[in-house]
Amino acid sequence: MGKRHQWHSARDGERVHHDHEDCPEGQNIDYYWLRHNGGGRPLCGRCAHLNAADRLMFLRLEPPTQVSTP
Repeated sequence: MGKRHQWHSARDGERVHHDHEDCPEGQNIDYYWLRHNGGGRPLCGRCAHLNAADRLMFLRLEPPTQVSTP
């Protein structure tokens, strides 16, 4: 789970890059076509969704602030 370095597919017709290890589209890129950068392409919608879910989960996991009582 989580974000890592950007990668994309060099296959014709592929128009996005990936940066989340749980993205099924990003995981299904054959090694032959895999390039380790964003390639100047926009972020995959699924990766963007997974990144937003990770940020939300992180915010929920932060410990509550302690309120001192007199």
